[in-house]
Amino acid sequence: MSKLGVNEAAQYFEGILTTAHEGIVLVDHEGIILRINPALTKILGYEENEILGKPFYILNFKDQVMKKGSSHSPLYRFYSSEKTSMEYGFFDKQGRDVTIRFRSFIMRDEHGQAKGAVGMLEHMVELTGTDKAESSLTEKMWEAQQNFENVLENSADAA
Repeated sequence: MSKLGVNEAAQYFEGILTTAHEGIVLVDHEGIILRINPALTKILGYEENEILGKPFYILNFKDQVMKKGSSHSPLYRFYSSEKTSMEYGFFDKQGRDVTIRFRSFIMRDEHGQAKGAVGMLEHMVELTGTDKAESSLTEKMWEAQQNFENVLENSADAA
């Protein structure tokens, strides 16, 4: 099995970022948005230049009090959805509530401290055709996808 060089890894990353159907957001350890993908701009209506460099919580809270309160734990949404996906209300550019299934990965340094995070956002309307996530079919599809991903992650290479 060959290892990827830095340039190849960067090309793969760019390919994944630009072609993914899920919204993807990368943040630093303070929750500042470093990068988003085209799917996220479609889901929430923001252009990349409108939210880069801003705190992630602006996508979650309309109320300024809630925004200020969330700043003490800038990666809160990422920590809570690291082990299992969570459903949250986000706000699009027009201020409309958008139901999102959110899951994340925390990047850690050698001491276990968070140095950034990657969030994956799925628009529930696209998954279910409605704003409600109660659909048993959707839940079954989600469980099947999770099971498939677990099998892939835990299987040995067939080389």
